[in-house]
Amino acid sequence: MILQNILLPSTDTCTDESMYFRRENGVDYSWCSDSITIKKNGIVRFDTYFNALTAEKWFKYTRVKKIVLHVVLKGSIRVTLMRKEKVGDQILTEFVGEHLCNSEQDAQEFVLPFDTPSSNGIFCFELFGIGKSNAFFGGFYDSDVEPGHVKLAVDICTYKREKYIEGNLNILNQCFLEDKDSFLYDKLEIFVSDNAHTLDIGGLSTDKVHIVQNKNVGGAGGFTRGMIEIKKAKKARKITHILVMDDDIVIEPESIFRTCTLLSCLKDEYKNTFVGGAMLRLDHRYMQTESGAMWNGGEIISLKGGLDLRNLDACLFNEFEEHAQFNAWWFCAFPVDIAADDNLPMPIFIRGDDVEYGLRNMKHLILMNGICVWHEPFENKYSSFLYYYILRNRLIDNALHNMNMTKKAFIAELKKQVNDELRIYRYRNAELLMRGVEDFFRGVKWLFGQDGEKL
Repeated sequence: MILQNILLPSTDTCTDESMYFRRENGVDYSWCSDSITIKKNGIVRFDTYFNALTAEKWFKYTRVKKIVLHVVLKGSIRVTLMRKEKVGDQILTEFVGEHLCNSEQDAQEFVLPFDTPSSNGIFCFELFGIGKSNAFFGGFYDSDVEPGHVKLAVDICTYKREKYIEGNLNILNQCFLEDKDSFLYDKLEIFVSDNAHTLDIGGLSTDKVHIVQNKNVGGAGGFTRGMIEIKKAKKARKITHILVMDDDIVIEPESIFRTCTLLSCLKDEYKNTFVGGAMLRLDHRYMQTESGAMWNGGEIISLKGGLDLRNLDACLFNEFEEHAQFNAWWFCAFPVDIAADDNLPMPIFIRGDDVEYGLRNMKHLILMNGICVWHEPFENKYSSFLYYYILRNRLIDNALHNMNMTKKAFIAELKKQVNDELRIYRYRNAELLMRGVEDFFRGVKWLFGQDGEKL
């Protein structure tokens, strides 16, 4: 079973080489090429965000017991297998194996096992050119584990973002849904809730792409409608997991592939785990904004934020596990049975639905290098109306999960937020903050009786 493929930069996703490989001494590569040319003494290292394998988590959470590297090479190339881990301020390297691979006439596949008793850190490899003209044509990591049945239903909610939806559906169709050779050919279906009624349903729908027109009930309502439609199709379509995914992201298709392979071989004790994708910045695609998060009563802590993933040290640090209370819904997978009729998201329109659902249901979260999306950074998505929802829903989430705040502390924080807006003449924002608090105090019956679109 292929666990993950070796990726090369792409103009569709990311063109920064250091996210995929590092080169020195006469190595040629261009974005339009599907191979790397390695001259004599040239070196290519794959200890990177997308191409190292997170051995520690594969061995901990899955039934994988042995990792094997497959590489397609031409020429005379020395392949060095390595295990790397971060210990304190140092990076420790264990040389696992060294192989001289010769294929002077045609490209040839070489199968190289990682033989090491330790599973800490990452597995990776290095290519060294011995002949005058050599080339690397791709590869993958695999294991002899038998995959269990997994079928992902991707749940997308959209509102007037046709460009993103059409682009992402095109990518998913090409990579998986229409490719009979793909591992995900019969393991993936897409469910889109169109809250604006603006998508070309006839032109986009297929037997694996299901688009429903939905009232404008916000992201929370749109994702919930998707879950309801997925539950209706669960038995007939043999769906096992829901992958909640934002509409305005750039997808790395391999992230979906790795999520599916990971879910396919989880140990029984981790069957109900969530698998999350990190958020990388759309403007600086090597910068990580968040990889899991802590709610912290509303003062959200984005875990592993600000990492430059071009650096090996950052990639190794990124693999350290920290307790996370939720993973945002730009990319988050969980078993379909969790979305029971009495366990759907809160009807709070936008902001805080993913937080509350994570606090309610997420007992464990698996995050891995290479499972991610690119998303517009938070500071570029400012809107005044968000002030109302962020504060109101923060109070709702805290009340639901017994995160108490004293009256004195609450009033002090509200005063600070309102005064901050008044100082820069954003009077409307101050009003929206006060309205959020007032509506929270109206209680559950008021919330359930609201027309979200009208509000």
